[in-house]
Amino acid sequence: AVVSTQSTGVSNQCLGQNSCSVTASNSVFGDPCSGTVKKLTVRASCLLKNQVCQTGFLENSVMNLTCPSNYRISSINYASYGVPSSSQCGADRFGSCHSNKSY
Repeated sequence: AVVSTQSTGVSNQCLGQNSCSVTASNSVFGDPCSGTVKKLTVRASCLLKNQVCQTGFLENSVMNLTCPSNYRISSINYASYGVPSSSQCGADRFGSCHSNKSY
């Protein structure tokens, strides 16, 4: 089932789920840099399975993470809401604008 809650942080919303939806918004993550368009970037692992990566979800859009059937999201390896220093999945570097509520 797709889960979407008001708890802050990708971990709170996604760990243990097969799939989850997270809104990339200041109301969820706070506003780490006022007046700047932010993005949500997440890299997660599915239990005993491949890695799921979602990048570049613009502010006020919804990111969906989904594992293969019968697998659950076991860890959030990287999460950043702000302006990442790289938009390449796996290049996990926070930019100068990053919400500490991302995980």
